[in-house]
This record gives sequence, structure tokens and C-alpha cells, in this order.
Amino acid sequence: MDQLRFVKNTDEHLALLREKLCEEGDEIAASSYADPVEYADALQTLMDMAETAGIPWETIEQARLGKLADRGGFLGGLVYQVD
Repeated sequence: MDQLRFVKNTDEHLALLREKLCEEGDEIAASSYADPVEYADALQTLMDMAETAGIPWETIEQARLGKLADRGGFLGGLVYQVD
């Protein structure tokens, strides 16, 4: 039976959010990458994980934009692969 409860500590919370993020990734794939609601769920989980870890979302967005400016993104199909 499903039940709501509070997590014991931050480590447990982050571990559960990590599991949820993986689950959301699987749900995105199961939707053939076409369901915006699944992307929204994954993004919310990631945002909650960052906040729980004490990292403001604005800091992450600044880092994302910096990396995008330095290295580009993945939209063109180009990926960086480490051997």
C-alpha cells in the first residue's frame, strides 16, 4: 500500500530524488520522447534535487549558459565522447 511519509534526512531525500529522476528519464523514453508532461516532471525533480542539495536553480542556469557558450549544446547531434 502506498503511503506518504517524510524522509529521514537530506541523504535519503537526495537518494529518492535520484531514483525519481531515473524513473522520469525512463518515462520520457517510453513516451517516444514526445510527452512534454514527462519532461516537466523530470525538470521539476531536478530542480527539487538541486534545492535540496542547497544549490539555487539560478546558479545551475548560469553554469548551463556558460557551458553552452563555451562548448555548445547537443541539438545538432554532436556529442563529446570520452574514450
